[in-house]
Amino acid sequence: MAHTTYRPNILTPHLGFFCDAPKRAVAVSTALSVHVPRSFFLQCLENNYPHPNSEAWETVREIPVQQRDSVWGPFLVGEFDDYSRPGFYRVITANAADYSYPFLIHDDAYRLLPSALLEYLHAQRCGEAVPGYHGPCHLDDGIRSDNSAPLDTVGGWHDAGDLRKWMAYTTLPILGLSRLRTVYGFSRTHFTSAPAIDDVVAEIRHGIEFILKMQDPESGMIFEDVGGGKVLDPRKPWWVENFSGVAASNQDNRFTDNLPASGDERTVRIQYNPLVQWLSLAVVEEAASLLADVFPDTATRARQAAARILGFMERRSPEEQDEWTVVLSWKVTALTAAGRTAPALLHLLETAVTQLLALQEQPVPGQSGLTGFWRESPSSPEPFRTPVYAAGPVIALLEFQTAFPDHALAGRAGDALRLYFDRYLFPLAADSPFRLIPYGLYRSSGRGQDRFHPAGKGLYYRHFIPTDTTHGIVIGLSGHLLSHAYSLALAARVFGETRFRDLALAQIEWITGCNPDSACLIYGFGFNNPVPHSRFLGPLPGGVYNGYTGDADDRPVLDTAGRLEWNSTEFWNPHCAHLMAALAYLLPRNPAPEHRIGVRLR
Repeated sequence: MAHTTYRPNILTPHLGFFCDAPKRAVAVSTALSVHVPRSFFLQCLENNYPHPNSEAWETVREIPVQQRDSVWGPFLVGEFDDYSRPGFYRVITANAADYSYPFLIHDDAYRLLPSALLEYLHAQRCGEAVPGYHGPCHLDDGIRSDNSAPLDTVGGWHDAGDLRKWMAYTTLPILGLSRLRTVYGFSRTHFTSAPAIDDVVAEIRHGIEFILKMQDPESGMIFEDVGGGKVLDPRKPWWVENFSGVAASNQDNRFTDNLPASGDERTVRIQYNPLVQWLSLAVVEEAASLLADVFPDTATRARQAAARILGFMERRSPEEQDEWTVVLSWKVTALTAAGRTAPALLHLLETAVTQLLALQEQPVPGQSGLTGFWRESPSSPEPFRTPVYAAGPVIALLEFQTAFPDHALAGRAGDALRLYFDRYLFPLAADSPFRLIPYGLYRSSGRGQDRFHPAGKGLYYRHFIPTDTTHGIVIGLSGHLLSHAYSLALAARVFGETRFRDLALAQIEWITGCNPDSACLIYGFGFNNPVPHSRFLGPLPGGVYNGYTGDADDRPVLDTAGRLEWNSTEFWNPHCAHLMAALAYLLPRNPAPEHRIGVRLR
């Protein structure tokens, strides 16, 4: 039987808006029945008196519309920032033939997300049963890649829509959970039977215990991954777009028989990765104090592990990788966390901060244009880009400035951050009617058919990763956007300016449905969720999709046809981590009664 599906072509975030936040509705000019309306209209869905059985909802605000040209074509944007009354609304055109999905205005707009993100992570637990999701799994992880000796690495979480465990990504949610707990005060006791054990702290402990198993007992190094799979083609690079593991073959991405020494154990990659060391140190340092009261033994062993990671890194001779921006960012973050309680580490931190600052592009006197971005490394002038740790240098310097506000380098860090935001990030985001932060800058206009947009001074930018690459890893940019959302939310706290919060919210609004397909990219929330590429555990509520890729013309592309394209519809733990951390700084802790649903306002 033929049927027609309708997708609203006025675009708004499905989870709504905070009362005092910017509010906008966006539409493709050519998609509306009224080609260029002068106004949108805000309908309150609570009010249809005296027509209780009709859809004659009350129009409460006329929203002036402006036409915005962009690299994606003409859009219409209507802003209604000053409307703050809590309620359930939609945006329509004058004849109501065009409308948005309904949304809420209230200060609880994102309040359900922390629990959902925690539920997602808990469902990804490896090494034990999670009722409703899976039974005990991978009880035989694993064997060493160098000599096939057994190595107990049972535990942790599955990393994405698959079953692998990567130390560069899988444990990142520990940082997000920690910020939700310490900054926002998020707490609950749903998973545990003992009321004194908080779910957040228990989940953090689960991840920390896995990190401890991944530490070499002899050297203190943290191993690379479990189940990543062999490198079958040595010509493939291990690092692409400043994230690692690209050459792994995926052959260990499977369930096992749970029987040690049966022959189907997964491999633990005994390989050095500098980013893994600093990221793990940052995670362990942040978690240890949270665990001390409830899990003192884990906290003690975590601090010992942190000391051994530091000892390992101090004994190593410097390598080229150590000076990469992506590595230095995690080094500064880790040493900032460790230096709070170990002043002897400050000399290492000062060196790392100085190295990171030296990689920032500086303005040329008398010249306008984009500047203040980071370069990849001392040997590569290419602007820093990555779909995972996009705002890594910014987060690192914000953390340093917060922890050591009186340090001699704090002023330089603050100046560097201002330069980055004022001369790079905010101007770059202004191109999009969605205020979307593009993927990044390039020194050349690329190869093949990919379209690059001029950015002045011999620079070009794209909103999405080019399609014509030598590596073939064209992944969606939810991680990129949410990393920036986290850095902006933190910057709002550090600098006390709402513009940072507002741009952070714009990135989350794209994720929650204010995008060209009106698709919410958090499974189980909003409307029009894509079919997830989750090949082993199926749909996981709270999972954040990889999100939009781009075509050769740099237009947004999302698998909405259920083709299970991993590039856009796979879940991945870093997205969960960045969103947790951003929400920790964005969520109102104690919303005023007049900013919540439930009180009749006149």
